[in-house]
Amino acid sequence: MKNKEIKVELDLNVTKELEAEGFAREISRKIQALRKTSGLERRNVIELFINGDEQIENMLKTQLEFIKNRTGAEILLLGKKEIERYKNKERFSIRGKEVLIGFNKKR
Repeated sequence: MKNKEIKVELDLNVTKELEAEGFAREISRKIQALRKTSGLERRNVIELFINGDEQIENMLKTQLEFIKNRTGAEILLLGKKEIERYKNKERFSIRGKEVLIGFNKKR
């Protein structure tokens, strides 16, 4: 058998869509961890709030359904809301950007 040469070319450019998906995945992981430490079960539905700078919020606008599906959120709000009304909340940093999440159990 002859050796065959296979060439593969990879595109290493990160598009805006890939960056948005990456942020959404990281935020979803944080929300899932907070759900777990808050004693919620997979079947529990939440109202979710995410606050970040304008760049993060613009990125996440394309990922709302993904985040809702991954985190069990019936309602997902972006922006500056009354964070005090959310029982479960956490502030963290993703790639140097500060993000605040909060949620309440709906059922």
